[in-house]
Amino acid sequence: SIASGLMFVSVTAFVSRRLFSENTKRILFLLGLTTSGYMLLFFGYVENYSLFVLSAAIYGLIGISVASGQIRKWAIIPPLVLTILFHVMGVTLIPSAVYLIVRRTGVGQRFARSQAKTKALLALLTFVAAAWVFIYFYQDNLFFRFACVPLIGDRFTVGGYTLFSLDHLVDFLNLLILLVPGVPILVLAAYRRKWYRQFRKPPYLFLGIFLLSTLGAVFIFDPKLGMARDWDLFAVSGIPLTILLYFWLLDGTRYGKHQIITILLAVFLGIVSLSGRIASVNTDDVAVTRFKDYLYLDKARGRNAWRLLYNYYMERGDSAQVELITEKWNTAHPERWYFSQAYGRKNNGQIKAASKMFEKIVRSTPTYSDAWSNLGECLISERRFDSAIVCLRIALGLNPYEMSAYNNLGTCYNELGRPNDALKPLKIALSITDSVSQVNYNLAVTYGILGKREKSLYHLAQAVANPDAPLEAIKLTADQYVKLRKYQRAAELYQRAMQLGLDSSYVSAVARKYPALKSYLNR
Repeated sequence: SIASGLMFVSVTAFVSRRLFSENTKRILFLLGLTTSGYMLLFFGYVENYSLFVLSAAIYGLIGISVASGQIRKWAIIPPLVLTILFHVMGVTLIPSAVYLIVRRTGVGQRFARSQAKTKALLALLTFVAAAWVFIYFYQDNLFFRFACVPLIGDRFTVGGYTLFSLDHLVDFLNLLILLVPGVPILVLAAYRRKWYRQFRKPPYLFLGIFLLSTLGAVFIFDPKLGMARDWDLFAVSGIPLTILLYFWLLDGTRYGKHQIITILLAVFLGIVSLSGRIASVNTDDVAVTRFKDYLYLDKARGRNAWRLLYNYYMERGDSAQVELITEKWNTAHPERWYFSQAYGRKNNGQIKAASKMFEKIVRSTPTYSDAWSNLGECLISERRFDSAIVCLRIALGLNPYEMSAYNNLGTCYNELGRPNDALKPLKIALSITDSVSQVNYNLAVTYGILGKREKSLYHLAQAVANPDAPLEAIKLTADQYVKLRKYQRAAELYQRAMQLGLDSSYVSAVARKYPALKSYLNR
């Protein structure tokens, strides 16, 4: 993040020299961009969003240069690609990039010369197409659905947090102030300069599209950890807002002491805000106190965040605080204790009792992904595969990184005779971790059903290479090696399987069918 911060300052200084002819404007623009709230992501911040915000900033600054005719339009592509690679939210930059690329083409020129009604119709069609894509993913993809703030509350809505609820609107406005503390006075100053006239110019159209697309994404997507903790992900929206406001006030010839005073006041507010935040995150007691405040102020979203506080005291070796935090964690979230009881019963084979307990948890805490995943596993044991699929899809919608849920989903599809559907979740499970024998075994079974023998044998070999390989995987792999006349390897696996409980009569029956195997078994 330190390197990202240095690069941000360097690129901003370089671009400001190209945008403005006066040193005063260059300095004010540089000060404005380097004292906004997103700067906390640089120079030592522990999260990984610094590169994402840096690439978005470079994109915005290059975009102004492209729109101003200083450089070629294709220069916008590298920072656009980098931003998308650093985070999927980078796709929100695509509309503004399309504008820069298309505006001087024949299509762009015809659109610019078209009547207002034609422009409105095309805008409406674009909106309808975007809405259709959004609705499609919202209905078809549970992860996308749960990632969005709902328009109307449903069973998965946390604390009535809907799109136009007061809590969400306050969070959104607070984020804008956090990212650009001087935004009220900057907007007021821009308004007094008849800001709406500027939108006829390409740089402002570019920045306007950039701002609307990123702010729209921030408004729609749900801060899963609460906006107080997820501000760093949404900080990208502060980039176009900051660039637009300062560029607005410094661009053109109508520039005087009022603009200078306004910008210096906004810079001062930014410095004051950043100073307080830097001091708080670098003072352990203050940082921990603030973290605890977030846990209690946003209880529903804080269940998993308690783990961070627990780990903090564990690393410090403070056993008394660890015990106290554990007690407070369980008190604040009693479903955790209930979950541990249900989990214990599931592992002890009390499937029906565990299933009822998990059902009770998901009714009271519907965003508890682990409860949904374990409920799905219980339903598999009860051979209720369709119901298990529903639970596992919900679990993955809430937490798309849970390997066991993908693995169990693949099992369900195989049991229902849908091996092609089983491949995708099993491959995802293997991409999360390639060291789990059960996933490789399930993939081997799936490829076996599909008649892809070589792939099946490959995953069987991967499965038995791990010491925790299940008995079924070892037995099936040995059977395959026998059919391939690889008797030595087959014998080794049969002996390993018998140590895990495979009936020796089964091996004897195989040896009678394949006499050449006997000599290897007797070694």
